[in-house]
Amino acid sequence: MILNYNMTRKVFISILVTTLISIGIGFGLAPILGFWQSCLLGFIVQIVGNWFYNDYKIKEFTNKQEQILNERLDILSRNFVKFDCPCGKNAFEEIVYVGSDNVFECPKCQQQIKVDVTLTPIIVTKIVDIQDTLKKIKELDILEEM
Repeated sequence: MILNYNMTRKVFISILVTTLISIGIGFGLAPILGFWQSCLLGFIVQIVGNWFYNDYKIKEFTNKQEQILNERLDILSRNFVKFDCPCGKNAFEEIVYVGSDNVFECPKCQQQIKVDVTLTPIIVTKIVDIQDTLKKIKELDILEEM
């Protein structure tokens, strides 16, 4: 297997940095533990720390992926529509999209069924209180009589 140049370079730099930090720890703790024991301890602590950090990051990434997948499934579940086959023998619950061909096959009659989604805009009006309207009409009638 041929390693990529950039990957090899990154591994080499990582090992170099870990070694330099271990040597620094070795010099710092040499009076207490000895140089080589301190270097080895620093190297092991870095490797184990990096392993825990990577494990944490992988779990965090996996949780985010699951959250995104659940959100997508929730959005898709809103597109499920129940409808009956024209043959009257089967009922469907399928995902239907606006602006695309929605063609399904009925397992009972083996016919292709196309579901058209039409959008009908409707003006939304405010609900009017009839009592207020009658009062306004009476006021207008009184004003017109003057």
